Amino acid sequence: MGFDLSTLTPRHDLRAIPPLRAMIVCAVRYVHVARIGQCYCHEGLQRFLGSGTAIRPFHCFLSEVDQYWPEPVALNRPCDPMLSFDEMLLTDMLSAAATGDRDGFDRLIHDMIPAAGRHAMWFTGSRLVRAMNPPA
Repeated sequence: MGFDLSTLTPRHDLRAIPPLRAMIVCAVRYVHVARIGQCYCHEGLQRFLGSGTAIRPFHCFLSEVDQYWPEPVALNRPCDPMLSFDEMLLTDMLSAAATGDRDGFDRLIHDMIPAAGRHAMWFTGSRLVRAMNPPA
């Protein structure tokens, strides 16, 4: 009987996660692909964030992630419904920010992000989720 590696690395389906999480993943993937294709626009990003007022906080959050993340954030292709580990971790972080769970937020990343980075990501992530308008 062989060992099933998938038990150590569960994957989550974009189609089966809460709207806030799906919106974040789609927005991050959109920005990545749009910048490569040089076709980024605020209107395109707004479709994924649910609000134009969330665009600036979104970019501020990603800027902090880029600064403190130990390596480039791993994203799956836009057509892949499964989330990468980094995408899932980002959605977990923002879900904790949405519920005001600072301790849970810190626990998720304390071993890889210094305190200053966790604080910056908490602050910008909290602003982002307050500005978003997820569907009910």
